[in-house]
Amino acid sequence: MAKVRTGFTVVIMGYMIILFTYGLVRYPDAPIHPCVTAGYCGKQGQPRTQRQYTEFLTWQSTLEWSWPFGMLVLYFLNREKIRFCRSAPRQ
Repeated sequence: MAKVRTGFTVVIMGYMIILFTYGLVRYPDAPIHPCVTAGYCGKQGQPRTQRQYTEFLTWQSTLEWSWPFGMLVLYFLNREKIRFCRSAPRQ
């Protein structure tokens, strides 16, 4: 059972890291928002398309929903280790 928990932990952490890194690489000027002069632009003023704006919103929603859920699942998968670390005597 410990190997299964470790496997799930690695998969979930990998997913979370890949999702976050994807957004950092794909949208370095995030957040993308509607602009007055052009259709959409990033934080540094680079023009963006409607498609890029929609993709950014999709990534942002995915990140906002999956990270808290992933952290909760990681907590439940590893709560025995967390409790052990808390109750271990300090030297």
